[in-house]
Amino acid sequence: MKTFLRIFRPNQGQRLLLGFLFLTSLTVYSQEIYYVTPGGGAVTKDGSSWANAFDGTQLQTAIEAASTYSQSNGNVDVQVWVAAGLYKPTGTADRTISFSMRNHVAVYGGFEGDENLLSERPALNLSSPSSTTLSGEIGGAGNTDNSYHVVSNSTGSLTTSAVLDGFVITAGNADHAVEDVHRVGGGMANLNASPTVRHCFFVENTAKSGGAVHNLANSGGTCSPEFIDCHFMSNTAGISDGPGGAMYNYADLGSQCRPKLTHCSFTLNSAGNGGSLFNGTNAGGTCSPVITQCQFTNNTSTGNSGVLANDGGSPTVTNCSFVGNSASRGGISVNYSIQLFTNCSFSGNSATLGGGIAYQTGGGTTFKNCIIWNNGGSQTFFNSNGSTITGTYSLFDTEVTGYGGANNLTTAVLPFVSETDLQLTPGSPAINAGDPTSTTTSSGTTDLAGNARFYNSGPIDQGAFEFQGELPTPVSGSFDGYIYGADCESFRGWAWDRDKINTVVSVDILDGDAVIATLPAGDFRQDLLDAGKGNGQHAFRYVLPESLKDNLPHLLSARVTGSGFVLKNSPKALICQNSAEPVGNQPPVPPLPTVLIAPLTAQEDVPFSATLPAFTDPEGSTLTYALSGLPAGLSLGSANRMISGTPTEPGSFLLTYSATDEPGSTNSVSFVLTVNPASTTTVTGSFDGYLDKVECGTIRGWVWDRNKPNTPVTVEFYTDDTVWGSTVANIYRDDLKNAGKGNGAHAYRFEVPVTLKGTGPHLISARVQGSTFVLKNSGKLLNCPLPVRKGAEQPENLEMIVLGNPVFGPTLGVEVRGAEGQPLRLQLTDANGRAVADWAVEAAAKVEQKTLFLGHQPAELLFLRATSGSRSATMKVLKP
Repeated sequence: MKTFLRIFRPNQGQRLLLGFLFLTSLTVYSQEIYYVTPGGGAVTKDGSSWANAFDGTQLQTAIEAASTYSQSNGNVDVQVWVAAGLYKPTGTADRTISFSMRNHVAVYGGFEGDENLLSERPALNLSSPSSTTLSGEIGGAGNTDNSYHVVSNSTGSLTTSAVLDGFVITAGNADHAVEDVHRVGGGMANLNASPTVRHCFFVENTAKSGGAVHNLANSGGTCSPEFIDCHFMSNTAGISDGPGGAMYNYADLGSQCRPKLTHCSFTLNSAGNGGSLFNGTNAGGTCSPVITQCQFTNNTSTGNSGVLANDGGSPTVTNCSFVGNSASRGGISVNYSIQLFTNCSFSGNSATLGGGIAYQTGGGTTFKNCIIWNNGGSQTFFNSNGSTITGTYSLFDTEVTGYGGANNLTTAVLPFVSETDLQLTPGSPAINAGDPTSTTTSSGTTDLAGNARFYNSGPIDQGAFEFQGELPTPVSGSFDGYIYGADCESFRGWAWDRDKINTVVSVDILDGDAVIATLPAGDFRQDLLDAGKGNGQHAFRYVLPESLKDNLPHLLSARVTGSGFVLKNSPKALICQNSAEPVGNQPPVPPLPTVLIAPLTAQEDVPFSATLPAFTDPEGSTLTYALSGLPAGLSLGSANRMISGTPTEPGSFLLTYSATDEPGSTNSVSFVLTVNPASTTTVTGSFDGYLDKVECGTIRGWVWDRNKPNTPVTVEFYTDDTVWGSTVANIYRDDLKNAGKGNGAHAYRFEVPVTLKGTGPHLISARVQGSTFVLKNSGKLLNCPLPVRKGAEQPENLEMIVLGNPVFGPTLGVEVRGAEGQPLRLQLTDANGRAVADWAVEAAAKVEQKTLFLGHQPAELLFLRATSGSRSATMKVLKP
């Protein structure tokens, strides 16, 4: 058998030193190499060379031969080189047969079969799996007859001198019906064994416990294997609460289980308890995994913990990332003991029953120098039984609750490049924000990407990645800007710098916290010039790409590029359909101007109502309305577009208002609803308004703010200290427009609530909600009987509202009240009495809505007449 002389650095027999033989100060020893290929040598199969290699059925024979040689030569380190191909533990149907590792034997895979030096082996990393596969697929199709363990190390006293490097390990199935060793570790089982495993891929292994790997220390033994640069993907722990989809670590009877996982990745593993790892103890055992520079992505659990389930286990986790993991309880961990996360990043992890990151039922978890973003908001942590979450020098999104600690930061802005790429952006608040006393002992020398953990010896960053570069100098200026329009067609606004009045500035368009476009704000607008904004060339229009038309909510905002200045009236929420418009069909047209619906104000614990302006449909079809983002206590009537109810929580709520036509086309706009705290009197303005009519059906009038001539205000109705309700003054009236009251959309109509009927008389007053301004003519008497049903008796008044007058589009929206259950006819005629549109219904709704199609009707004065029985109402309609 051929012996090769190699020169090595002291204590690093696995790494070849390129040097010269005369450097006699280095340790020199001989090392035997055994070769294995799928077919073996053509004549001789003694493993002495690639030409004389053992064949694929003799891989374990080669390992045993190497072990014998090592023991016969003072435990010298020996290597086994295995060429590309498929290798199985046995050619029989015996599921109990596995490969086994031996001390001082390093088994290397991934060779092409002609290498003379280990350094000539093709590179192996987390994105390039080995070409050499160890498979438990020894029977027919399916895994029911596969090997229980592809690799089994159960002889005890196995040390880290036993090395497995460069293999794909797959198709193990530890599903034995009896509670024994064949129920754990489909890919590898280590019993009181501590091998070294490098550059290995554990793929699609299954077990009752520990789908890929089972590490067990018992009877006073030690199980401390090291896994370096390994990838665990799509492994499964099987039964209802099967623990450890990728790895099961357990110690009992005073034993110690301390696996080390360094620069490994865990993807798409699943279990009933611990989608990636389960760490447990019993009877005085100690289980304390050390997890460093690892990535955990999209692992799942049907029960506890998408990643780490700890039942007595106490892992230490450093420089790791966690993205998109999920479970019923605890997206990352379910903890009964103690665990520590240092310099870790968490994004997009979730749990249906609480604990997007941690579900604590005992013990405590500490996050040091970590970033916790978008993991369930207030459901990020779940604590019970006195358990605690402690943060120190960590960054949390603003919605996270349930943690204590000191020197933490919060942010409402994405601190990462994206929600899946957790490297830091140049402006991230996590840069240089870690514990200033951190050292390489506590945080390591490199981050998750392998870069310096302390860049230029500076302060440490929070999270798994250290920002590698100098912080950019922010763009400065005296900026101003505004978003004036957003729908499914475009996102529009303006921005300028008062210090450089004619210079075009760039704006970043953001979807949430991700920049999706950068464009110049250089379009001309006359109103900007008239308002003194330099030469008026400061507007922009961003056409929405198809990627944003996916039926999902998007939060659009804009900021001056390179600065922190966010344009006023940001953000805008949109939900846009992803499919092409049906042939010949156009989407609904939002109300113009959209300021008619924004902003709205209400008050906590005060009844509120507001009728939203209607979209118009170019084809005249019936529209269906929806409103998302409403606070608790409020709802939208999809038929009458009325927000109603009593809000029970204060705050600002960004609402998305959408309309869908009959063929299925959708458009949307957004606006803010502000719910002021109870009894607030902080609203100010230059108000004017009247309480015109107080009748048993409705209360009507108008109110506006001279300082904000096109912004609707909220008016509330009260008697002494009792507030009966509130509504938004956003109905258009010609007389208000003609009188110079802004855009004329400042009238209100408040339906008298039942609580005011049968309890009078009441002296009704009105005021701008949240202010001390009382509308003129307040103090009107209201004395209404309780409502009684009078069969088919008609209401006294027939009320008609035209939605958008003048009419600029091809359709006219109309609302009629007072004809409920009765025949109703709408007729639109021109000034000469010629019919333009005619529509009838046998039984009108409480609020009957209709869109009348005007087609190519020329500009002129039109007349709209509503008739129900002997009652009628007529309105002038101007089509300019």
